[in-house]
Formats: sequence, structure tokens, C-alpha cells
Amino acid sequence: MKGLLTVAWKNLRHRLPAAIGLVLLSAALFSGGSLLRAMVRSQTQALETMTEQTEITCVVTDATGTKTGGINVSDSFAHKLRGKLHESGCTIDEYVRDLRLTAREELASPERAVLIRANGPEAIGPDLKLRFADGTEETCLAGTELVCCVSPNLADLADENGMIRLERRFLPPVTLRVVGTVIGADSIAVCPFDAQLYAEGSESFLLDRCSFTLSDTRRLDEAKEALFEWFTVPSLTSASDPGKAGLLIQDAEYTAAAEEIRSHIVLLGRLRILLLLLSGALGLLTGLLMNRKRQREFAVMRCLGCKRLAVTFSAATEQLLPMLPGIAVGALIGVAVLRDGTGLADGFLQMLLYLCGGIACAWLLTGVEPIRLMKEEE
Repeated sequence: MKGLLTVAWKNLRHRLPAAIGLVLLSAALFSGGSLLRAMVRSQTQALETMTEQTEITCVVTDATGTKTGGINVSDSFAHKLRGKLHESGCTIDEYVRDLRLTAREELASPERAVLIRANGPEAIGPDLKLRFADGTEETCLAGTELVCCVSPNLADLADENGMIRLERRFLPPVTLRVVGTVIGADSIAVCPFDAQLYAEGSESFLLDRCSFTLSDTRRLDEAKEALFEWFTVPSLTSASDPGKAGLLIQDAEYTAAAEEIRSHIVLLGRLRILLLLLSGALGLLTGLLMNRKRQREFAVMRCLGCKRLAVTFSAATEQLLPMLPGIAVGALIGVAVLRDGTGLADGFLQMLLYLCGGIACAWLLTGVEPIRLMKEEE
């Protein structure tokens, strides 16, 4: 065996250009696998980052989907989104965060005034701003206190204690404590969404606006399936009904971007498979180019008593030796690109397939019987 290795080394020295070519080829194959893995990792991380940073907004509409304001749907949908109907099997609140709710009610007095229920300053929209009095937190709208913010023209109606009386059209009047100012419109009063305005019991009302953000974009498909068990897909052919609410999930841009990244990952995965197959084919082709004119030499070696397996090993070794420095260079490139050794497995697999191709070629070329080869030459 030692003699065969010596012969392989001497033959390789006489084929210096081919040896240099094999060094470059092995370095390219080894580093190519690492680079493809690095690209797959980069795309995967980009998808994960985009998913974590993307906020998908969902807007409740009427059944036709034509209204996002003045939707006039039952406040039971707010209860569903807030997790108040678990006993009915509705658990969609786990997919909801940053819920924004408003309801509008026209008042009998002050004339032309409107009372807006809101669960936070961000719920009333960009056209209106709330300025709270000193010592008052905006979180008061998330509670049940009988407080309100009013437009400047209504502030003059408050008494010396800061209390304002609002006459409702179909329910008893309510007195609220003014804690801030509404900027952007006249004759507006904003109170907490959950304020108990009807002292004798609970009341139902229609939602004006409702929107929220999905709690986890990674569970988008799961959230869609759960939400559409309770909401309908908006359709122009649907009749407006307070008992039916449509839902618009604004995920088109995210979905398109995510699908594009996933298609890149699939393509890179196919390229990795192609590179593995190409490595085996290159090993076969390289072995053929290096050894196709050496069948007589192989025949002589077998006449001298060398077994076919030993001759095959010698020919394959001539392919393997120049690969070693190439593998080292490719491994260094892979570690530098990936900053760890995760790409080495791909590189070694490529080299193994390349070597298998070379061994297969050498096995075929050493299979000619010496006597038959001599007869053909005669």
C-alpha cells in the first residue's frame, strides 16, 4: 500500500497543472456549499426578523366591507375580542393586542353634541387629539370612571366642580367629570368605553370603529382561521346587519414579502442539492480526464500482482491528495463566511460525493483485463 501511495505522489508531481486545478476545484466546491448555506441562513433570518417586526392591523367593518367608520355592529364583537365570551367558546382574544374601540351617540343636549366612547386616546383617530388636565392620566379612558374630555365649546357648560350634564336621547341623562379637552372638533365629549353610563344596569350599543393588531405575526394563518369563525369575509353582496361584522386583515404586503423570501430559500435549497449532484459528476469527469489514457499502465500494475482494488485506490489517491489543501482553503472560507462550522458538513459531503465519482471512474478504468488490452493493441 505504501508503494502505491508513493507511485500516486510521483504521478501527481508529473501532472502539476492538473493538481493545481484540483486544488482550486475542491476549494470552490467546499466554499460553494458554505456560501449557499450562508445565503439560506441569511434569508431565514431575514424572514424571522421581518415576521417579528411586522405588525398586521385588522379592521372590523360592516358585512359589506365598505365602512371602517360608522360600522354600526353589535358591541358583542368587542366582548369577543376582549375575551369576555370564553364561556361561549370564543377565545380569539389570544390573537389580539392594542385593541381600539369607539362608539358614537348623538346627544339630545347640548344640541348637536356627540358622545364618543373610547378605550384610549389612540382609538378616536388622527383627527382628534386629547389634552388631559394636570394630574390626570390618559389611562383613565381604559377604566370605568364617569369622566370625560370635552371640546372647548362644551367646557363652558361645566359647573364650578368641573361636572357636565349630558342629556341622552333614549336613556336617562348622565353627569361626568371633565378631565381634559378635545382638540380638533366642536361639540364632542369623549368618555371611557366601559363607563357605566346607565346606572340601572348594563346597556348595549353599536360600535363606530374597531381595529386591533395581531398579537403574533408568526401565527397569522392560525389567527385567520380562528377570527373568521366569528367574523365574516366582507362581501358587497352581503346585507348590512348589526349582528354580522366583516374583518379586513391587512396582511397583503407582508404575505407577498414572506412568500418571496420563502421562494428564495426553496431555490437555494435546490441549488444545494444540485451542487451535491454536480460534485459527484465532476469527480467522475475529472477521474476520466486524468486516467483515460492510463489503462495500459493500470494493466501493467495488475500484471505485476496488484489487485484491482489497490490500483483503484492508487488512482483515487491521486485525485484526493491535491484536494486536501483545497479543502483546507474552502473550510477557512466557510468558517469566515458563516462565523462557525455549520457549513463544514455540506462541504465534506460534497467532497465525499466528488471522491465517490472519482473512485467509480477509476474502478471502471481498471476493470480491463491485461491480456484483452494487449490483444486489442496488437
